Amino acid sequence: MSLISLQGVSGQPPQRLAIINKRTFAVGDNLEVSTSQGRIRVRCLEISENSAVIEVNGQRHELRYEEKQ
Repeated sequence: MSLISLQGVSGQPPQRLAIINKRTFAVGDNLEVSTSQGRIRVRCLEISENSAVIEVNGQRHELRYEEKQ
């Protein structure tokens, strides 16, 4: 899902936060994000130490975060 990217993860379980396309999500949040093709509604299902599982249009996707060197 190249239109949507995980830009960072912070916090400790169960209160982790994920930054997805410049919006901050907690588990259960259902927010719109801006993409190069317009706005998309994203639901955050899970957040781990370096990934987030989201749902877009009924499809689940796992986003991975890798720190840039």
